[in-house]
Amino acid sequence: HAVGAVALVPLAAGLLLGAALLAAWVGRRDIGPARAPPVKATLWNSLGSGWHQLAAEPLLRTLAVVATLALLTEQVLDYVLFATAQAELHSKERIASFMGLFFGVTGAVSLLAPLVAGRILARLGSATTAQVPPGSALVFGLALAVHPSFAAAVLARGALRVTESSLGSAARGQMQTALPGAARAQGNALVKGVIAPAFYALGGLALKAAPGVDLHLLALVAVALGGVGYLVAGLALRRAYAGLLRRTIDHRKLDLEGVHRLDDEQVQLFANELYCGDRTRELLAAEILAQCAASPKARAALAAVCVLPDVDLQRHALHA
Repeated sequence: HAVGAVALVPLAAGLLLGAALLAAWVGRRDIGPARAPPVKATLWNSLGSGWHQLAAEPLLRTLAVVATLALLTEQVLDYVLFATAQAELHSKERIASFMGLFFGVTGAVSLLAPLVAGRILARLGSATTAQVPPGSALVFGLALAVHPSFAAAVLARGALRVTESSLGSAARGQMQTALPGAARAQGNALVKGVIAPAFYALGGLALKAAPGVDLHLLALVAVALGGVGYLVAGLALRRAYAGLLRRTIDHRKLDLEGVHRLDDEQVQLFANELYCGDRTRELLAAEILAQCAASPKARAALAAVCVLPDVDLQRHALHA
């Protein structure tokens, strides 16, 4: 109200400039001078490396689909929120004031959410936690389709914003810990820098071409996107994640430094490996579970190992 909506644009530019200067200062202070790469990095080389990582790793492809669906769902719900806000609040000043309050409140909730997000992630598992944001879009989108009001739009968009920033992104990050650092960096750069903006632009053009679309229909589009995201996260993403963990055991590439942070879903997968028939994989799974003694599922699996005749497996179980 004090400065008006138009005056906020230079403020946004100043914030971006400040963020760029802060990033440069952090890079000089904490990261230090980077070693020169053996091959000169170019935009096309980086894009090619990113596409290669996506083509080679099913988990990265599935994560790209989930992230893109989440972005499109946010875009549709943003459109519905702005449309209902315009009909409810009328003036530009009231709309700008509401948007500031909305993003301020949801941002504050997102800052507090990590206090419980870690427990939720550990209890539900990464794949199940990744289903929460599209699940919230599905549930609140149905309510919005039945009654496309301003309050329903606020609840639907707010729920997706909070769950996506606090749970969805954390779950996807947890799943990528078993990937090599280069694969993570290149895949994420391609998704966030190319794929997601491209689909966001296409979604914007579609919404621009249909300014008079009924809000019921847009709410149903959000429901459809949320439902597809829920199914992809629950089926394809879970399968790709389990396959990646099994390959890390096969290739002996799992980093054992952080296994005590595995969630129940990961612990269950390694517990199943105790009876796979490959003694080397069984021993590695037992070693991993021995470092997860804080998990009740890990302790239960190791207790069952104590009755097996394999002395080495018993040793890991007793060590835990």
